[in-house]
Amino acid sequence: MRAHDDIRFLKSIKKPITGGETIAMVPSLVGTPSRARGETMETVNVDREINLKGEVCPYTFIKSLLTLEEMEAGQVLRVVVDYLPSVENVPQSLKNEGHEIVEVAQINDTDWAITIRKLALDEEG
Repeated sequence: MRAHDDIRFLKSIKKPITGGETIAMVPSLVGTPSRARGETMETVNVDREINLKGEVCPYTFIKSLLTLEEMEAGQVLRVVVDYLPSVENVPQSLKNEGHEIVEVAQINDTDWAITIRKLALDEEG
């Protein structure tokens, strides 16, 4: 699935949302390594959450990346956004930076939660 297909998929969801319900697992963005650790979406512990509602790209990505830089490898960040392009752009950009996208979920009519696990990155190059 290509990125534009993902955003089309996200826009096509018509199901009523109840708080905290996962309704969208964007296929090309969400990784599966957490499954190897025996985790499910319900068992992932979030270490930090940031609310970026009202922010637009690229600030949603930049602020997410800066927050991840303050965290330890293996920790989980949840980012809440209300700007639809960020639902696609933030996970894709963070995945390109080498982090694991655990979940992308719509949490109400306007907001999305993006859950990211910081992975240990080789800084020695």
